[in-house]
Amino acid sequence: MERLIDGLLESSIDWKGLLYRYITNLIPIDYIWTRPSKKSRSLGVYLPSVVKEKIDLVIAVDTSSSISKDELQLFISEITGIIRSFRNVDLTIMDCDCRINTVVTYKDAKIDDVIDFKFRGGGGTSHKPVFNWMNENLPNARLLICFTDGYTSFPNPQDVNVNTLWVVAGYYRADASSFPFGEVIELPKKRD
Repeated sequence: MERLIDGLLESSIDWKGLLYRYITNLIPIDYIWTRPSKKSRSLGVYLPSVVKEKIDLVIAVDTSSSISKDELQLFISEITGIIRSFRNVDLTIMDCDCRINTVVTYKDAKIDDVIDFKFRGGGGTSHKPVFNWMNENLPNARLLICFTDGYTSFPNPQDVNVNTLWVVAGYYRADASSFPFGEVIELPKKRD
């Protein structure tokens, strides 16, 4: 089943502030002397300029049958909020229900890339395949952001080698205490 996102909402999370502590520790920084720092010119001092390298972010989107079109739209809105907040970020997005349905990597991700992503799913929910895929394909990944309602099967915490951020949405969602590892952020509940 393909799910189309009709419109985007404004992101409700300050991704720049929230991910700042992760991103600043993960983006490699180097210095270049061939292009002096613009800030040092006014001081009459020749200092190197800072060059920030790219970082890879991995995002897993729960597309199980318990995720409504509204929740999926909210997830996409938050992902576009990440793209708006940072430059120099390559993004790998996967959608999964009880298995991984699609994995796509975007170099210098753009909002249009995420809007055009075709989500599939509609079955049960398990995040075990996500972490298995991570261990096999991206063993050095530093940050995984999982968008879900929290009703899922979790891998054994001892087998998890990546910092995990759980972004939980939906009016009916699992309690934050039910997540055995990682940091949990709850999106505001919306009632129609």
